[in-house]
Amino acid sequence: MTRRFDKILWIYLAVVGSTTAAISQFLPWTRIGAASRTSFSLLRSADRLGFIDGQIATILYTLWFIIPVAAALAICAVALEWTKTAIALAVVTVGVVGSTALFLSVSRLPSLVGPHIGLAGLAITVVSWVALAISTIVRHRS
Repeated sequence: MTRRFDKILWIYLAVVGSTTAAISQFLPWTRIGAASRTSFSLLRSADRLGFIDGQIATILYTLWFIIPVAAALAICAVALEWTKTAIALAVVTVGVVGSTALFLSVSRLPSLVGPHIGLAGLAITVVSWVALAISTIVRHRS
């Protein structure tokens, strides 16, 4: 494998992980009563019940709705070979979704498939970052 191909492969994998995390937003995250809730409806419920309000609610809503766009832009950045942009967008996507999924998975709410897929996206991206770092270190040593 060439070094350039090796680098691009790990960046592609990071973007796959961030896309997986973004897709998890649309899957059921928890069950409240008889209804399954996606992450978007869970955020809306938390806002309506007064758990989040004011400036924090505005920031959370904006950030949460930007995540699918950031994942799509990461795919475009990879296609254009803008590797630093793709990595930055993957970091934002996986950081936000992964931390939220981790928070929900340790809460008392029953977690459904959404947070688990989000954590899988986080794991895929972290593995790709570690592999990219290792391949960069090995490349510089040789």
